[in-house]
Formats: sequence, structure tokens, C-alpha cells
Amino acid sequence: MSEISNSLDKLRGERVLITGGTGFIGSHLVEALKDICKVVILSQARRADGVMTINVDLRDKDAIYRNLAGLDIDIVFHVAGNVRMTGKILRRII
Repeated sequence: MSEISNSLDKLRGERVLITGGTGFIGSHLVEALKDICKVVILSQARRADGVMTINVDLRDKDAIYRNLAGLDIDIVFHVAGNVRMTGKILRRII
């Protein structure tokens, strides 16, 4: 068994929260985990097929707490980002 398979097997059955689960990195992470974990996605705008998707603004702490109450999350992968903000920062640097 490969090292990656060993690592993924340790996650089997866990409830995993992925922020940015519909973005580039997050969507690949969802695909890798959705058959072995109970995946929950926090996304601001889009839905993902086959997993629980909660549409919420990640800047709204109270809304996040309300939506996650009682879900008993085991692991969090925070891969959300603000592409528009990155562009603003880069323009200032350049």
C-alpha cells in the first residue's frame, strides 16, 4: 500500500469539513475523500455533487457556527481563498 493510501485510510469514516471545497484545490480534495469520509463543504456560492454543501460567507463567523452546530466535525481542511483579494494585493506589489 502506498504512503498516500495509508494516509487516506486513516481518514476513513471521519467527518471532514473542507472550506473552499468547490475551488481548484478543494474540489480535488473532495474527490479524493468523498468515498471514504463524510464530507461537508463550506462554499460561498456553488454546490458540489454528492456531498453536503453549506453555502455561507466565510467572513460571517456567527453564520458558520449556526450552520455547523451539531455536525461533530473531526477534521478541517481550510483551502478557501479570496482570489479577488489576491489580485488587489498583487497589483499593489507590482
